[in-house]
Formats: sequence, C-alpha cells, structure tokens
Amino acid sequence: MADLVFVHGWGFDKSVWQDVIAHLQDFTCHSLDLGFYGKPDMSLPTEAVYVTHSMGLCWLLDRKTDLKGLVSVNGFTKFCAADDFVEGVNPRVLKRMIRQFTKTPETVWSDFMKNSGLTGAVFAAEADVQAMADGLAYLEICDVHNLYSNLTCPKRALVGDADLIVPEKMSEASFAHDLICYKGGNHLLPLYQPKWVADQLRDFLDQTS
Repeated sequence: MADLVFVHGWGFDKSVWQDVIAHLQDFTCHSLDLGFYGKPDMSLPTEAVYVTHSMGLCWLLDRKTDLKGLVSVNGFTKFCAADDFVEGVNPRVLKRMIRQFTKTPETVWSDFMKNSGLTGAVFAAEADVQAMADGLAYLEICDVHNLYSNLTCPKRALVGDADLIVPEKMSEASFAHDLICYKGGNHLLPLYQPKWVADQLRDFLDQTS
C-alpha cells in the first residue's frame, strides 16, 4: 500500500489536509509544511504518492519529479499568463497583490481566502510574513508545465468548476486529459469536499496499484 505525502499551497499549512486524511486512516500519511506559520517540514520521502494543493504542485515538481504517483487538487502548472500559457492570471494582478502585501499583508491574505471560498478567516499572529511574500514572488516565476507533461508516473488533477483562483480554462491548459471536476467546487476542495477528495485518491490508487 502506497504512502501518501501531502503538500499544501500558499497561505495555508498542513492542517488543510486533516479532514481528507481522516478518511484515509488505512494509509500511511505524512503532511509537509512550507513554513507560513512556523517551523517548516519540507522533507521529500521517496517511494510515495504525492498529493498537492494549489501552489504545492509547482513547489513539489521544482524539487522532485521521481514520484510513484501524483494527484493535484486545485492546482496549476503555471500561474501567470504568458505567450505559451494565455489562460494564466494577468501578471499585473499578481504584481499588485505583491505590492499590497508589503503594506497590508493581513488584507491581501484575507481577500485571497475569501476568493478561495473561506470566510471569517483570521490572519494568525504567528504568520511568517516573509515566507508568504517569498511564496507570492515564486508565483510570478513558477512554471512546471513541461515537467508535469513529461512525468512518467500515474497522475490525476482534481478541480472545481467554481474555483475563482484557478478557473476552468487554466485547469484545462494545465492538465488536459487528467482532469476530474467537482461541480460547484471552489479552490478549497480539501476543506469543503474532503470525503470526495479522499474517495478520488482511493480510486486513483486502486487503478494505478
């Protein structure tokens, strides 16, 4: 039975996966932490199936491509639009977000959470503002489109058609035929549809084992 390693995205920590993991008690699960709220845990085990959320996919593939399997949730292979990726986010939108973050990080974080689908969230006192700023800067340059396309391991991408952060066309440009869509799903499928995500992981593992 494959070990599962979970990687969260920008603005979150490993707790974003806790409800998904609660449905996977018969698996060995390990969640990385990118250090937005304290001490990071960025170890990358071998012989594991990786499950990533949002920016976590790019973060992972920039560091490791010898994977046993890969499931992306609400992810993307490139964030900013370019000539070869017109479906991405307008770079000026991200640049404005970065500028505002240096002045009022709490406001930028709160707006992002609202657009992701999370209301009432409070910016934590222990938040590492510099780590988050570095994460936003990374979004300007991340591009793992070719790395993802050239992976030889089994892969799948879970998306929501109501995701305001990663719209449908961006998902389609990133993942083509690997897509499975949750109707009405926002950018936080691990939080709002954890059982569905866990069921899709089980199905993925059954088909690829």
